[in-house]
Amino acid sequence: MTWERKNGIAKLATPTSQQIDLFLTAGYEPTSVLVPRLDPNKGFRTLGAYISPSGSMVPAKEQLGKIAKEYATAITGSTLTRNAAIWSYVLYYIPKFAYSAPVLTLTEEECVTLQSPALLALLPKLHMNRHTACSIIFGPTLYGGLALPSLYGQQCYGQLRFFLGHVRLEDTTGRLILINLSYLQLLSSTTNPSCTNRPVYISSG
Repeated sequence: MTWERKNGIAKLATPTSQQIDLFLTAGYEPTSVLVPRLDPNKGFRTLGAYISPSGSMVPAKEQLGKIAKEYATAITGSTLTRNAAIWSYVLYYIPKFAYSAPVLTLTEEECVTLQSPALLALLPKLHMNRHTACSIIFGPTLYGGLALPSLYGQQCYGQLRFFLGHVRLEDTTGRLILINLSYLQLLSSTTNPSCTNRPVYISSG
């Protein structure tokens, strides 16, 4: 990755703006091999999550959209019972999204759009109207809801779990999160920086 500065703002350079080639050798093989260079807005699959250097969520949304449509197609043409349909949603569809959710920054509206094909195919299998209120679909069973997991809820839960896990572990990622949070609080003037009570250092090793 290379950077370009315009009006004091650093942005990732595209292969078109800066045509730079990177060659590497492997092991004892002296022959240089050209490393393919991707556009910073293009996503690359890393352990199941499609993320891009620029932070664009477009590649991830495209992949998650395909998963939702594939699930909707399979459910629509199936003869699953009501219970089996619910379990297919909870044990198959939701985990495929929740796996990469903690590293994504999708808005609630984007999550609703991605989830719509799956829900529209699932509700008829549950003998429910497609226009059923979200408060019933995602609401707790204590108040008469189905308690189906929502994509936005899975993303928020995963991010909080990772956030607390790294901060409590006090590893490098946790310290970087605290530093970033401190700068954000300082710039927004919301409260005292998180790192003022205790210095946070990042080891060079």
